[in-house]
Amino acid sequence: MTKLKQWDWTPGERTIVPSLACPAGFMWQEEAVASPDGETVAAVARREDETFTVRVNNEHWEGEYEKFWHLGFGPDNRLAGLAQVDGEWLLTVNDEALGESHAFLWTILFDEDGTNVACASQQDGSYGMLTNGEPWPELFDNANNFALSPTNGKTAAVVQIKPLGQADTETFFKGVFSVAVNGQVWDSIFVNAWTPVFSHDASHVAVQARINTYEYTITVDDKPWTQRFQYVWDPAFDPATGDVLAPVRLQGKWGLARNGSMDWNPTLVQCWDVKIGPDGKNIWAIGAPEYGKFTAIQNGRPWNTKFPVAVDLRLSPDGTRAACLGNNNNTDFVVVVDDKPWPGTWGMAWAPVFSPDGRHVAVTVRKNGQYTVLVDGKGMNRTFRRCWPPAFSSDGAHILIRALDGNAFKRIVLPVKQFS
Repeated sequence: MTKLKQWDWTPGERTIVPSLACPAGFMWQEEAVASPDGETVAAVARREDETFTVRVNNEHWEGEYEKFWHLGFGPDNRLAGLAQVDGEWLLTVNDEALGESHAFLWTILFDEDGTNVACASQQDGSYGMLTNGEPWPELFDNANNFALSPTNGKTAAVVQIKPLGQADTETFFKGVFSVAVNGQVWDSIFVNAWTPVFSHDASHVAVQARINTYEYTITVDDKPWTQRFQYVWDPAFDPATGDVLAPVRLQGKWGLARNGSMDWNPTLVQCWDVKIGPDGKNIWAIGAPEYGKFTAIQNGRPWNTKFPVAVDLRLSPDGTRAACLGNNNNTDFVVVVDDKPWPGTWGMAWAPVFSPDGRHVAVTVRKNGQYTVLVDGKGMNRTFRRCWPPAFSSDGAHILIRALDGNAFKRIVLPVKQFS
């Protein structure tokens, strides 16, 4: 919130870069990325001498790289990417390398305020993670499902801790996977495991675990729940109590379990994407009370508005309101807020954004190749070649729009009341 206050919220329009066309001396440049505060736009660019660099507004980084990929901004507006030098890869942030080079790097992760940055690594055929350039003390035959804690810079991944030959199903079903947190492996061994999730203070980790051929459960801090289920999906920590909640399947239906006991009875055809308000009073998920009819669910009660597909569930900061996108199998996207569909359908829509005070909702949408932004169901009287996700000021009075107007990158701040 403090950093949000530091952004320029003066109403008006500024052209940050008049043209994003590939400049002279370059063979080509990739699709641009925009900083959260809208002050910077960047793209990977290839010089005519076939070296790579990064274009930042109308300047270029000094570094010359053999290849460059995974360019993106963190929440603190730092620009990160992966650069190849002498055949090895470096994690770079603002044109400075973090740590030593590795045989391969991928999946850059920032934490909530951008203080810590992590990525997956491979060195000498073994796999692990880096945090701010520091590698895990131990690497593994396989690592996947990489995670960075919201705060405090902890990392986790599912890791293979036993060798496994091709078609060796006997060893596989005895379990070869576990979870490593900052490179330290749990004692538990699983047939499979997925999606490590940190508590907000990074002191706990929960993961989906396949125990045997047919049974699944949730494991928290290396301790599996005693209850077993037909399937489970991603767990979530209750920020008020520290409890762990997860969608689980019992007798062919889905419900929600809390610390292994049922919180929502298993009556749903499907249930996933659990989100919990900060006081723990409102628990939300995407679910299907009937086959092919998906919607948002609050405390076990489905909304009336249902779609063949519902995605991108987002909560207001206090957890009392929710918004999601409904669509007809990736066509005719509809924005739904508090169980009320906004007017119109769209070729594509992106995740809703709540204002910090929870009063307003904004969504980027696209139709016939043109982008615009909706606020509280009302659109701008203007379209763009592209729009990035909008942001609200800390008091919710203004909205920031980052857009390509023709070939110019523009930063536009509008009063929210303009949409009323």
